[in-house]
Amino acid sequence: MGLADFYNWAAIYGILPPDVTIPLAKSAAQRAIELDDSLGEAYATYGLSIETADCNWEETERIYQRALELNPNYPLTHEWYSSLLIGTGRFEEGLREIVRAEELDPLSLREMTLVVWSYYQVRRFEEAIDKAQQIIELDRNYPQGHFQLGNALLEVGEAEKGLAALREGAKLMGGAALPMSILCFGLVAAGKRDEAESARTELLTLASTSYVKEYFLATAHLALGYHDEALRCLEKAAAERDPWLVWWGTETKLDPLRKHPRFIEAFRSTNNPMAF
Repeated sequence: MGLADFYNWAAIYGILPPDVTIPLAKSAAQRAIELDDSLGEAYATYGLSIETADCNWEETERIYQRALELNPNYPLTHEWYSSLLIGTGRFEEGLREIVRAEELDPLSLREMTLVVWSYYQVRRFEEAIDKAQQIIELDRNYPQGHFQLGNALLEVGEAEKGLAALREGAKLMGGAALPMSILCFGLVAAGKRDEAESARTELLTLASTSYVKEYFLATAHLALGYHDEALRCLEKAAAERDPWLVWWGTETKLDPLRKHPRFIEAFRSTNNPMAF
């Protein structure tokens, strides 16, 4: 099961392409269930591995519910079930699940981070900011605290503060593609377009020598208003069933593309109820 979790998160953070990692994650999770079908944790991991890979939201929900029947106190089941609920437009149910995950593991910075992310996705930005600040108070060297804070601050018009937080998060995350792509939004919001162009170029250069998720490239293009380039990357992300597809209906940074026929077509290919 731990092997399946590794492959799932390798796909989410862009360590390896999802068409490589997700089949391995599914296989490992299925094997764990075969060995012991009473493990709620194994069902939860299996649900995460098929959530966007299969785009069968009803079946994935059934698997998460089975996981909860077997072990209602496993925080990650609530966390991952929350992503499905929020990502398909069931915001209040999703928020209850992520809050429950934090209740079960109250000292986990990971669960606090996902609470911030969930508030951000449902556009309750002030609550996201408050929770991110709590994370930083607990551990100033935890990069996601700064990254999540900066990401939310941009949405309430705090460009300079948001950029400062995003810079700190990017520094602590060692130049990873995810923070670099969102940093482009912060730089543009703060009026530093030339620097944003440089960051985008750096990301493209990285992509020429190693794997970078199409979704991260898309957001970097979008930050600078390059819609055609962003759409091309998003179409590729949809085709490879990137795990970030779950947030396409809620991510505020995708709003400029929502009425574009190419975005609509790509989003509908995921069968997400929010696309129809």
